[in-house]
Amino acid sequence: MSSKQNQGFTLVELITIVILLGIVSAYASSRFIGKSSFDAQLIEQEVLSSIRLTQLRSMNRSGFCGRWLISNSQMMQVSPAVSAGSCGTTLPTDTSDSSYVNGQEANVQLSLDADGNVNFIDFDGLGRPAQCTSDCTVTLTGQSGTQRYICINAQGGIYANASSC
Repeated sequence: MSSKQNQGFTLVELITIVILLGIVSAYASSRFIGKSSFDAQLIEQEVLSSIRLTQLRSMNRSGFCGRWLISNSQMMQVSPAVSAGSCGTTLPTDTSDSSYVNGQEANVQLSLDADGNVNFIDFDGLGRPAQCTSDCTVTLTGQSGTQRYICINAQGGIYANASSC
């Protein structure tokens, strides 16, 4: 009986190779693209947490400063230990507070659209922002031009939005 030798690859082997090439190319393309197209989305959660932390602190600790401040793409609560009448308008040099977010490290520009053209928001004891008689907007602009928005309404609701508030 003569035996015929099969030469070539089976269908299962070919499909396996195609799937592996797809996985490797997806990984490689994400390394080429980099995080620049996602930078604003990445820092959005940090900014939301920072604003909400400042709001919660002002609700739980009456008599203390509840000011959240943006300066040069950096933001944080001015100082959780300062009394309410002594809130400053510059970022403290001690940035060890958990409300600190540095947008410069992620190449994200931040801007605040609030009443009175100020770079801060003061929260009262009920968590309402004093500078937002209508919606306040924090705009995050990534290096690639991607924009994300964080909306703060007059009642103190804080939420992220992919389009404008």
